[in-house]
Amino acid sequence: MKNIKFIAVPFGLGTSSEGIDKGYEKYKEDIFCEYVLDVSKFKKDFSDKKMKNLKAVISMAKELSNETFRIVKNNDIPIIIGGDHSVALGSISGVSKHIDNLGIVWIDAHGDMNTDLTTPSGNIHGMVLAALQGVGNEKLTSLVDNKILTKNVAVFGTRDLDKDEKEIMDNLRTKYYPYSSIETNGLLESLSELKKEIANVKKLHLSIDLDSINPIYAPGVSVPVNSGFSPNDIIFIIDFFFENFEIVSVDIVEYNPLVDKDDKTLSVMKNIIWHLIKKF
Repeated sequence: MKNIKFIAVPFGLGTSSEGIDKGYEKYKEDIFCEYVLDVSKFKKDFSDKKMKNLKAVISMAKELSNETFRIVKNNDIPIIIGGDHSVALGSISGVSKHIDNLGIVWIDAHGDMNTDLTTPSGNIHGMVLAALQGVGNEKLTSLVDNKILTKNVAVFGTRDLDKDEKEIMDNLRTKYYPYSSIETNGLLESLSELKKEIANVKKLHLSIDLDSINPIYAPGVSVPVNSGFSPNDIIFIIDFFFENFEIVSVDIVEYNPLVDKDDKTLSVMKNIIWHLIKKF
């Protein structure tokens, strides 16, 4: 029997937004995390302006990769609660080390497919999905032993793509579904199309960035973008993928309590987690 193993990674050095590392204190009484990554040892380092806090991100990713690899090797399900989206570099590299032909659905307002050559900010959380596919600086791509095939990747709900980032995605033929087109075509129709596009995938990692949700419902994120999914949409999306794939691991990232309002985002995140528990 598979068991859920929650991993808390209150890591915020993949972004420039203060507060991402404070999330664990808000949910630790309600969600038992078997493993809590100690982030106090990681220090800020802006010596490389194009990859800020590089050493910290690499150290975090290696530690988290070892943990997710151990969990999936034991036939259990890791659910990683971030932290910023750079944690996915560790979580997914560990899972993919054990599972071949892994698929990724990246539910996010952003593409996270910049590189050190295109990034406008130098924040590594915006480079992770590229690095997982082997695109970008070797210091990041080398962390992924079993690269994710681009044909197995889909980004769902984009509302804010950088120009050069979009060019990378188009050149690679990365599948991405802008929120505007999802609104026009319908959520179920868009998900059904995505399913066809990654039909060769059996096992799937869901990476849920809370900024994919409309900030009216979830204002407590590091990079909010107008419009987006409702909390009920996210539940519908989760249900769809559980019905059509084997979900082997999940990230929930970018919760920032310092910019939340009346714990709205905390409540949304907890509801997502409770729903995942029911589904597994």
